[in-house]
Amino acid sequence: MKKYKILFSRGALNDLKEAKYWYNTQQKGLGKRLVNDVKEAASAIKRATHTILPLA
Repeated sequence: MKKYKILFSRGALNDLKEAKYWYNTQQKGLGKRLVNDVKEAASAIKRATHTILPLA
């Protein structure tokens, strides 16, 4: 099975950093939960790639 790598643009990473900061200002530790959720979503996408049929 082919392995895939999830890549985030610099802008997306900056947005995530800003969102993490903002969420932490709302509630301590909430920003860390956001980052963990993003990592989990990326992992789920990587695991599911073998179930996606090619378009061409």
